Amino acid sequence: MKSNAILNGFIVVLTVGLVIWPLFGGFRLSDETAKWHLAAAANSVRSDPAASDASLEKARQASKDVEQLIDYWLVVIEKAFESDPETLPNLLARAVSKNERWFSPLAIETAIRLEEKKEYFLAIETIERTVSQAYRDEPVIRNMLAYWRSLADIELEDALEDINIAMESIPENPTPMMLLQAIA
Repeated sequence: MKSNAILNGFIVVLTVGLVIWPLFGGFRLSDETAKWHLAAAANSVRSDPAASDASLEKARQASKDVEQLIDYWLVVIEKAFESDPETLPNLLARAVSKNERWFSPLAIETAIRLEEKKEYFLAIETIERTVSQAYRDEPVIRNMLAYWRSLADIELEDALEDINIAMESIPENPTPMMLLQAIA
């Protein structure tokens, strides 16, 4: 009977501890609060920029590490894309400095979106400032840069060199699957 009381007491303490633990520092509540504010900011980027700005500021106040969150950069980049695309290369360079693994793909996606808006110079600058040299040597990236340079009518010799290097990576008699892998 006494062992059951001890076991029941242990279970009660454990259950209460699991509920209270997050509130006393075992869980980064400030980051979670920031994520809620970032979600609100993301939802209102286009519909209500002032509300988006206010939510973004609340996120900054909620967590001192907000710039470590990918959600923060997604909102900041989307806001810049909507209002001031000229700042994107700098913003993305800052984001990549925080975490290259997360933000290099985001930089490439943003550069593609800039290209769709015919902002070729910004697309080129975004890739050049944010994507590591090793990744920039990939045939797909070289092909994108060459294409954008030709559309912008700049650095055409570099564009030709990039295309030639990209083409060298394709085998002599490629199968359709090899071609897909070369351009993917």
